[in-house]
Amino acid sequence: MSMGDPLAEVATKLLVEGTPFPGDDLANQDTYDLGRFSVYRVSKHEHAIVDHLRWLDDDVMVPSSYLMDTKFCLADWYSDQKGPIGGYQLHECEEFHTSVPMGDAIGDRVEEILDMGRPYERDVILDREPRESRFDNNVTS
Repeated sequence: MSMGDPLAEVATKLLVEGTPFPGDDLANQDTYDLGRFSVYRVSKHEHAIVDHLRWLDDDVMVPSSYLMDTKFCLADWYSDQKGPIGGYQLHECEEFHTSVPMGDAIGDRVEEILDMGRPYERDVILDREPRESRFDNNVTS
C-alpha cells in the first residue's frame, strides 16, 4: 500500500463534508456532489483546491503547512476565501463554518498502513484474536 497524499485526501473529504459554501446554489444537487473537489500538491509547500462546481473560478492555493496543522479547519478557511468572491462579508462567512479540524492526516495514514493485519517480521504471535489497533496514535504521559 502506498502512502499517497493523506493531506490531500483528508482535505478533499473535509471540503465535501463542509458544503455548502458562501455563494453556492442550495437548490443545485451538484453543490453536494462527492466529486466536487480535488485537492493536490503543486509544490513542496503548497496544495491546490479545485472546485469543479465553480470551474470558472481560479484554483485556491493553500499552504501545505496549514494542512499539516492538526487544528486547522480547512472548510472554514475555504469559506473565508470564497465568501468575498460571492459578495459575502467575512462575518457572514462564519455562518458556513463547520469547525472540523484536519486532524493528524499523516499519522492516521501511517497507522492504517501498519495495521493492515499482516504479521511483521520479528512479531511473535501469541494469540489469533484481532486487536482494535496495533499502534496507538494518542500518546499520553
